Amino acid sequence: MDAAPTAALKRADNALSPAPVLALQPLAAHLLQRIAALQTGIRLYNLLEEAVQRVADTIADAPLRAVLSANLPEGVATPPTVHDEVVGLRAELGRQLETAMEALARLDVPAAQPSADAERIGCMLGGLVEAAASADTPLQQVLFAAISVLLADSAGWAALATLAEAEEEKDLSGRFRLVSVEEAQQAQALQGWLEALMLAESGRNV
Repeated sequence: MDAAPTAALKRADNALSPAPVLALQPLAAHLLQRIAALQTGIRLYNLLEEAVQRVADTIADAPLRAVLSANLPEGVATPPTVHDEVVGLRAELGRQLETAMEALARLDVPAAQPSADAERIGCMLGGLVEAAASADTPLQQVLFAAISVLLADSAGWAALATLAEAEEEKDLSGRFRLVSVEEAQQAQALQGWLEALMLAESGRNV
């Protein structure tokens, strides 16, 4: 696993670890929930990386390689490997977690602040991590779990951006909305992979 998401995960774990309970403003309370969701997203990318490695360079990942080849940016001649693409997407999520931790510090939330709501979010989404963690879980289902978390969290960030704007935190609102857009884009990219796998499974071309 690359260093950036690992370091960000550790800081996020500290932010959600037991400490004296303080009354949090709504913006900070909801931000802690989004941090919990981002942690889950990064852990799902870890599992997706493992699932991709299990089928690397086999007929099973051919549809994914076809998608990457078909969506090359202008001027790029060689598509990334499926593994490298997963690592890149996870790194982007790690940067989003860094943004969230910076926002938490700006709101003067202690380094270790418990949140029952954030814990619930972690538990709810953690069920997807648990289901995807088995080596027997098909790649399609790991993708579905990751897409589910990304779409849910994207909606959460959009709502948080609206709250930040209402509280006249314009800069934070813009940052939160950008995270929402980036997560939606990631979900769309993974949906393309899922569709390609399903089409190939049915004997149709990608």
